[in-house]
Amino acid sequence: MSTTGATADPLAALGSLPGVAESVESVRKAVDRVYGHRIMRRRSNAVTSEAALRAARGSAALSGADWALEEVRRRSDFGVDDDARVVGAALRLTAEAGQLLSIWRQSPLRVLARLHLVAAAT
Repeated sequence: MSTTGATADPLAALGSLPGVAESVESVRKAVDRVYGHRIMRRRSNAVTSEAALRAARGSAALSGADWALEEVRRRSDFGVDDDARVVGAALRLTAEAGQLLSIWRQSPLRVLARLHLVAAAT
């Protein structure tokens, strides 16, 4: 590690693994196609909201609260039982994470601390 204050990218070595560069390029092209799609251009806010909801639902499912997507949409009481708290935390984290991206490079510990607080809130 450098003593000049600059930190090397810890994931940089992954880029040299076989197939990684090709996979990254393939994903970039796919994302460009999605952004260029007319529905995405016309209804990007709705699409973004749906993607965030599905991401939160998936995160909650990984933690054991595997609710149907319609149940996540319908519910508003996310402090009743353990599964409800997990889903509520996932929803809060998903909403907060996007707002913290600009801070991540300067202070990842600050972001992680904030996300911890958001997840623990009831």
